[in-house]
Amino acid sequence: MNAIKTKLQALLRNKRLVQTLKIAFPLAVIIFVFIQGKKELSRFSLRESLHAIRLISSEYFTGLIVLGGLAVATMFFYDRLLLRSIKAPVPIGKTFRVSWIANTFNGIVGFGGIAGVGIRTVLYRPFTGDAGKLLLAIAWMAPSMISGLSLLGILVLLHVFPAGELLAAKGWLWIVLVGVALFFPAYLLFSRWKGRANANAKLTFGYTVVSFIEWLAAGSVAYVILFMLKADVSYGEVIGVFTVSAIAGLISMVPGGFGTFDITYLIGLQALGVADSTVFTALLLYRIVYYFIPFTLGLIFAAFEFGGVAVKKFEDHPTLGSYIESGSILWFVQRSIWSSLSAWSVVILLFMTSLFLFTYT
Repeated sequence: MNAIKTKLQALLRNKRLVQTLKIAFPLAVIIFVFIQGKKELSRFSLRESLHAIRLISSEYFTGLIVLGGLAVATMFFYDRLLLRSIKAPVPIGKTFRVSWIANTFNGIVGFGGIAGVGIRTVLYRPFTGDAGKLLLAIAWMAPSMISGLSLLGILVLLHVFPAGELLAAKGWLWIVLVGVALFFPAYLLFSRWKGRANANAKLTFGYTVVSFIEWLAAGSVAYVILFMLKADVSYGEVIGVFTVSAIAGLISMVPGGFGTFDITYLIGLQALGVADSTVFTALLLYRIVYYFIPFTLGLIFAAFEFGGVAVKKFEDHPTLGSYIESGSILWFVQRSIWSSLSAWSVVILLFMTSLFLFTYT
């Protein structure tokens, strides 16, 4: 009896420690972003950057929106590989919409990937006979979104995409760069060892190729924006700084790397001699065309897709039970959101902090 009591007390202590870390780490990130942001953004004016964006011709701005959309669309191939691995007959149009919803929601909402997992589970489940198999396949796919960034990290270490100035300015980034660079070979070796249909080396490599293209496409959007703003910096340098900044944003565990990515990117481009105001304007444009506009389209897709799920449930079972079942789908998503409320609160706090810094400095 005493042994059981001791174990329970140990579990409770561990649970309290985990809860404390969940609060302490995001707070540390907020403090870091606030201190660094206040120092780095004190010279910038949001009004001037917005004015610079308004000076961009409608043709160029439309082109950036299209380019951002194409970069987001590369993530469609994650879902194609996923569905092929479990032999789920989902139409291409449906796959594209679900992929767009899941990936744009992950970028803005995040919840450690819970948003994407929940959305894919709900919308792909009618096409699979085994929900457990679907969940396992999605769970294996999720880490692959990092493996492409890991591959880019290896290329940074090999100086294919140089980021020496940024790494020299912030020496601690070497540690996280090496750590993330090691993820890809470890992920590939583990998949070879597992050897299952939805977790084999061939599928893992396919996911990694998609991930690599996705991150490279996002970095290319960032480069085109800087090119349009007449920044004197090469493609390789931008991709190098973008990769290290994305890794910094990744370890912050904040959706889209908001705050951490931006500050690191800013420091990296400043080290390359790009004008401060140009970097700030480029960051705003990047967030608009790669995150916020695609997310808006994702909301429209979500309204139709989730509405369709509820209607189908009613048509198949026009009883009170069907409403309860449909409600349970929405509750599943809501429960995932509420269970990660602390993470979402951090995002809101970071956003408000950034907005304050941008507006009043």
